[in-house]
Amino acid sequence: MKYAIWGMVLLVAFAVGCGDNSSPADDGGDDGAAEDVGADADADADAEADADATADADATGDADADAAADADADAGRRSGEILLMEETLPFGTDSNVTIRLRLDPPQSTMCGRVTEEFGECTVETDAPPTCSPSCGPYESCVWIEGCTAAVCYDYMTSVSAGDVTITGATAQPHVTCTFGTDNYDCDDSGAAEFWDEGDTITVSAPGDVFPAFHFDLPGLAALALTTDTDTWTAATFDGTADVAVAWTGSGSGPVEILLSRAEGTTRLSCETADDGAFDIPAAAIAAMPAATGDWQFQIDRHAEAAWREGEDGEVLGLAYAVVVVSVPAP
Repeated sequence: MKYAIWGMVLLVAFAVGCGDNSSPADDGGDDGAAEDVGADADADADAEADADATADADATGDADADAAADADADAGRRSGEILLMEETLPFGTDSNVTIRLRLDPPQSTMCGRVTEEFGECTVETDAPPTCSPSCGPYESCVWIEGCTAAVCYDYMTSVSAGDVTITGATAQPHVTCTFGTDNYDCDDSGAAEFWDEGDTITVSAPGDVFPAFHFDLPGLAALALTTDTDTWTAATFDGTADVAVAWTGSGSGPVEILLSRAEGTTRLSCETADDGAFDIPAAAIAAMPAATGDWQFQIDRHAEAAWREGEDGEVLGLAYAVVVVSVPAP
């Protein structure tokens, strides 16, 4: 939220009474003195009225400015994400829209992070927060206050910015997302294709509890793995050999490769050229501490755009073409 700083100019009216400097010489002079006294009295009365009016105006102006400042303070931070996705998952291929708009979300942070670099790859391990009582099914436990406290955060709930419209995508040229009780429902088709490469996708909303916003995202090239991931097993990721990954490269920008364990707090991320081939270093995989659960592999190309309002309001728009592979634990 961009805080408005109201400057107020106070106009102060000074009434200056001017006396008659002439000396009375006759009865007419007495009449002149009386007239002067009357004029001075009238001037004083006018000055008092002006002062009262100025004070009333100042008080009203101050109250209006205070109310505006209070409204801004009550609004707090505004933060949102809008994700447009074409995704290939272990159970099928689809496209979807996710909208989250929030007022005053917690200032979460990563704590106890240990980072190791391996060329284009990074291994990051975070100290997990603990919330008591435990968080609900749509909540996440996050660190706040400089890692001295943790809270449960409902990451599914949204507030309304009015109908969100998404236009310009070839396969789904007009998508409308309407707000319900605490979330958005979009009339996207769910088909495998959302856009064509080179489309200009416009996302906008007129504003409601959350302010109006507008931004454009580019359509991305479709993404598919050409590696036969059916041959992958848990032994593929034992850290004794590089893991070769091949995909339909586009050359338009970097891709990101992510590797993690379902029950772990460590992830391996690699950002590399979108040229269709990359070897995940064995040393990076070996640096991941032991954990349980299935291996989760993801490769994506993405684009982002942002609407911002000062330092306290932002909606981040992301278009993702993503492939996810799950490899069962032994």
